[in-house]
Amino acid sequence: MKRDSQTLKELNSALKYLSLGLSVIPVARANKTPLVKWSEYQKRLPTTEEVCSWWRRFPDACVGIVTGRVSKIVVVDFDSEEAIKFAQEKGILNTPLVKTARGIHAYYLYPEGKTVNNSVKILGMKIDIRADGGYVVAPPSVHPSGHIYRWVKDREIGALPFAPLPDVFLDNSKNTTTVDLRPLYKGVPQGQRNDSLARLVGSWLNDNLSYQECLEMAILWNQQNTPPMELEEVKRTVKSIYNRHRKNRPSKVFASFEKNLMFKIPLFVYNNDLVHKAKVVRITDDDNSEVSIHPSIQYGLPGQFDESVFLLISKIIAELPKPVKNPVGLGSLRKIAESLDLPTGGSIISKIKESLCRLVLTGINSKQIVYDNAKQKYIEGTFHVFDMVVFTGEKLPDGNVAEQTFVWVNPLILNNVNSAYSVLVDFNVYKSLPGGITRGLYRVITPLLNFKGQTVKINYSTLQKRLQFKQETTLSLVKKQLDHALNSLVAKGIIKGFNIYPIQDDFIVELAI
Repeated sequence: MKRDSQTLKELNSALKYLSLGLSVIPVARANKTPLVKWSEYQKRLPTTEEVCSWWRRFPDACVGIVTGRVSKIVVVDFDSEEAIKFAQEKGILNTPLVKTARGIHAYYLYPEGKTVNNSVKILGMKIDIRADGGYVVAPPSVHPSGHIYRWVKDREIGALPFAPLPDVFLDNSKNTTTVDLRPLYKGVPQGQRNDSLARLVGSWLNDNLSYQECLEMAILWNQQNTPPMELEEVKRTVKSIYNRHRKNRPSKVFASFEKNLMFKIPLFVYNNDLVHKAKVVRITDDDNSEVSIHPSIQYGLPGQFDESVFLLISKIIAELPKPVKNPVGLGSLRKIAESLDLPTGGSIISKIKESLCRLVLTGINSKQIVYDNAKQKYIEGTFHVFDMVVFTGEKLPDGNVAEQTFVWVNPLILNNVNSAYSVLVDFNVYKSLPGGITRGLYRVITPLLNFKGQTVKINYSTLQKRLQFKQETTLSLVKKQLDHALNSLVAKGIIKGFNIYPIQDDFIVELAI
């Protein structure tokens, strides 16, 4: 790690905040977005080891403090002279304060028995609240403008206690008494099912679960009811609540594993009748989202080998200092072969070269599936994973000769990577697995591996959509198709066990994580 003085200041400050009971995360200096998937740290504090590893990986990171219940703080951003004057007149600045680029961050104690959400433009002024689901950039971080965040003299954190959150902000943050939904998970009797499901789905959406994840959890929950609801009624209720949330909160990013490129899009097919064929693959979901893969006539659809090449490149990108910029150097094709544990003969080199060309020429058409975190909206149209590849010895756009292989990553994907809007597959684990469906299954269930000690259920039809393997219609054939792959995941300790059983017009693949 490049340990310059600023890096050490920010790492030491992050460790200090952690010792004070505050949840911290690394934040990109350029755009103030988290560099790690941070939903977990809205519920628990990171460990010292995690914090140190982040600043080894992101030496230029700023320090972010997660607000809300986890850190027991609410931060109010007074972002104009008018807002600061209001706070001074109210006498509400006797609390830790940070001088920001345009105003002041005031740190208050999170109120017990209340829920405080993020809010903006309180009282019609530039006053924002950061609480549950929020974070702030903290000293000694550097603002994109060059301003250094600093604690106000005699108002440093730890020098005085957090003041209670002023009543004026309690009134405007639309706080509510905390409601314990845990009893509902045990199931409810007829007459309470729809209302209970609506409340549960609302809480899952607030926790950033996707539509598909909410539906799968709802189906599991429904089995505890007396009697269970009809499946179609469950689907209607989930869809209704999901659409209402999207309508009422259009700026909310329903960040979830489902939007990650590697887990929902059938970019790599596992059906020999489709691999390297010039056929369009198209899938739709119950929420009217749709994605289609458009191969080139010359190279056809990407298959399992292309998946391994792509995941290796993803690993290379993930290990680069942030923000990553184009072009991305991959080294020689021989080096790529060695990283894939393959021979370095001419046939393999040609296969890798062809794979890179295939990935460049494959188009992805997305409707409400791929999310552009930089533009804060879903992609509606066609894009490519890689925009260009230049091999060793070929001319680069600037006229120089390339001394290694370079790829130009699509800006959409690069922005998502730089803002940590992605989930990385452990390439070494992936590479250690036998071929066939095993590797594909590991790729698509990687997000679920966070649910340690729990049992998760996935529809067989969902797996079939994601991997595009041959769809079987009987339980015996489904088991024959998946048993070896799932047993391999058990043998590797990736999952603890599994079960496959029929459900109406589909099958359930149940995984013990």
